[in-house]
Amino acid sequence: MVGLTQRALAQGASEQQLPPVKPILAASTAQRIAAAAHALIAELRPELKAKLQFAFNDPERKDWHNFPNMIHPRKGVRLGEMTDAEKKAAHNLMQAMLSGDGYLKVTGIMFHDEVFNDSALKAPAPPPPAGGAAPSGPPSSRRFTPEQLAAARNLGNSGGNFGATLYFVNVFGNVGTKEPWGVQLDGHHLAINLTVIDNREITITPTFLGSEPALIQSDTYAGAELFWRETRMALELRNSLTPDQLKKATLADEVPSDIFTGPERDVQLNQFQGVSGLLGNQRDLAEWLIEEYIGTATPEVARGYREAVRNAGLDKIHFGWIGPADLSKELYFRIHSPAILIELEKQRSLQRASGPANHIHSIMRTPGNDYGVDWMRQHHLDFDHSHHY
Repeated sequence: MVGLTQRALAQGASEQQLPPVKPILAASTAQRIAAAAHALIAELRPELKAKLQFAFNDPERKDWHNFPNMIHPRKGVRLGEMTDAEKKAAHNLMQAMLSGDGYLKVTGIMFHDEVFNDSALKAPAPPPPAGGAAPSGPPSSRRFTPEQLAAARNLGNSGGNFGATLYFVNVFGNVGTKEPWGVQLDGHHLAINLTVIDNREITITPTFLGSEPALIQSDTYAGAELFWRETRMALELRNSLTPDQLKKATLADEVPSDIFTGPERDVQLNQFQGVSGLLGNQRDLAEWLIEEYIGTATPEVARGYREAVRNAGLDKIHFGWIGPADLSKELYFRIHSPAILIELEKQRSLQRASGPANHIHSIMRTPGNDYGVDWMRQHHLDFDHSHHY
């Protein structure tokens, strides 16, 4: 597969036939999330409460992005406009949605974005885009008016454009009912898309996690690092491959410009690529790597993902790698099975203060069931509805 173009890598030669997705039943988790969401709604001031709530089928539910708010303005309630009591309620909701490790990872991304904000404020400012337009990016990021972009700028601490104040919480549908509902946490390098169906089936995909700096280079928190376990386990798995396996696992000569299934690209990667049939320690490493991602969810939900991966067949887990066997360099890896898709890429850093290749994009998806679409299809077959989602 060496030398395949990015388009070929993204599209594949033929579409995979995915089996029906078994629902992840997590009624206790759904009840805790619903209670925390209602507590946040009750705590918010009226003007923020109106910004928090959307219809379940509102386009905003799928309009998350890894871009900062100044490029991709968000709707919903921004953490930076909340009172302390409102922020505590928002964090209680995050804690109900995620495991302990998942919550620490999410708040770590916010903290590292504060570090990025501080560095950006110290660095010489680049010239503003002509006419107020957004920098080059996906088409949906260019649809905003100059006025919308201007209103989304300089909302971070000290007038910056990054940091913990620029993450948004949205609630979709009627929380705690049998109808589908959801919660979204969205901001720079972070998107958690939680969907609940029949008040008991839960998915948190797509989940996007990223950071710059992934490894803080200087000052008080020098050495603090995000994604260290994921990248080290992936490298260990890559280095455990035999020469023939490594040849199969190597997806291309050059590291791509980004992960393939980021925002607006949910239909990519419709073919399995890389090496499969992993055994022994190799399979253990692949399972541990998957566990690092599904472990973002609460234990009840993570158990469902774990069972889905095993039921789909551990022999069907495909591992792919692009780039050198050197974590200080740009690289890419992928874990793909009928039940889960994981991508991570280390990119060239945007700031000199971050050091080289210290910018990470990562995503977890469930093929055929992002946002719970397969479960909703079954839900609508089981129940009479006069409207569509």
